Amino acid sequence: MLVLKEKYPFLKSIISYLYPPMPTLNTIPYQTLEDIKGFVFANQAGKILNVGCGSMIGCGRRLWTKVDTGNVLNIDIEMGPGVDQVCDAHDLPFDEEIYDSVIMQAVIEHLHSPQLAVDEAWRVLKKGGYLYMEVPLLQGFHADPYDYQRYTQVGLARLTDKFEKIVLAGISVGPFCSLIWIIRDLFSNLTGNKWFNYGMRFILSWVLSPFRYLDYLVYHTRGAKRLACEYYILVQK
Repeated sequence: MLVLKEKYPFLKSIISYLYPPMPTLNTIPYQTLEDIKGFVFANQAGKILNVGCGSMIGCGRRLWTKVDTGNVLNIDIEMGPGVDQVCDAHDLPFDEEIYDSVIMQAVIEHLHSPQLAVDEAWRVLKKGGYLYMEVPLLQGFHADPYDYQRYTQVGLARLTDKFEKIVLAGISVGPFCSLIWIIRDLFSNLTGNKWFNYGMRFILSWVLSPFRYLDYLVYHTRGAKRLACEYYILVQK
């Protein structure tokens, strides 16, 4: 696919237009998201560390809309688009207490030792600094390059209990997205025929995508809290 897009550039725009939507939709209420931004990006003269920066173009990109990223260092485990520096979240090559905020969106599930990574974030944060995370609960296995665990809200609170306080926490992606993810992945992995699987995944992604918006209607329900696709948490050192 990559070779074809390089050989025939016009295919890139066609493929981008036809490519099905993600099964996830960020439904954090607008004012809550603005409050999160207010904490994380408050100090324009400060330094922000974005760990696993691929989420800037995924479901978590809402966090980055209308935000000045000039003071953000984007790191990942391997070089890619938008990556400023390659390093390991388990062993950050930075001094203590030099960052005002650390962001980890859709990162924790891919780390073999998430507690170590969170402790590293705590170490490099200044006193009063913020750690913001978005972490899945009900999502299918997606190795990128690895996939180790899922977290409940209670689990996230325990993971970050070294921090002074939880500022905000809640649902970032709702239960209908959980359902869509499971249906799409189940029916696109039933056979050994990759073309059938690709076709099923393509069709289901388009057919089911409108149902993602039902998550706005059930956001404050008990069902959404129990069956969320993804949670967020903002903690302060």
